[in-house]
Amino acid sequence: MEDLVPLTRYGPRFKLERKLMNQVLSTTAINSWRPSVIKETSILLKQMLESPDEYVAHIRRCVPLYEIIPSWALDLH
Repeated sequence: MEDLVPLTRYGPRFKLERKLMNQVLSTTAINSWRPSVIKETSILLKQMLESPDEYVAHIRRCVPLYEIIPSWALDLH
C-alpha cells in the first residue's frame, strides 16, 4: 500500500512524490499540454469521420493521452 502516493507516510519519500506530482499536475504543466490535446482531438475526430466503424481503435489510440490529464484541468468551454 505504500506504493500509492496518497497512502505514503509523511517523510522524505512523501515530500519527493508530492513535489514530482505537483510539477506534472500543476496549472502551468497542464497548460503546456493543451496543444497536444487539441492536436490529438483533431486527429481523433478526423478518424471518426473517415472510418466510424473503427471507433474503438480510434479511441484506444487516444485514451492514454487523456488518462494522464486530470479532468479538472480541461477547459471544455
